[in-house]
Amino acid sequence: MWAWGFIFDRTTSGRRLQWLSIVGEYTRECLTLEVGLRFHAADVLNVLGDLFVICGVPQHIRGDNGWEFIAKEIRTWLTNSNVRSVAGHTRRDPQPHNHKLEPTQLS
Repeated sequence: MWAWGFIFDRTTSGRRLQWLSIVGEYTRECLTLEVGLRFHAADVLNVLGDLFVICGVPQHIRGDNGWEFIAKEIRTWLTNSNVRSVAGHTRRDPQPHNHKLEPTQLS
């Protein structure tokens, strides 16, 4: 199973940067970390196509069902490649993050 997502940031001049991250969920191996100003469905499909050749076709790929991954073109391509898309959390239902360190973690 692979997991994919986007990371966003801005340059010092304010331009938006976007990284497409795809990792092996069990191995935690970073399969790709692509950077660009913007990714379209065709860009994502080009990256996936290259990874399928290099790493093989995964049975499942997990994402957050954000707008980047629900494009009809991507869903159709994954279905035709026999890859099941598995939903993680949604943006409306984010996973809780607890970054507070407990005293026992400091020792």
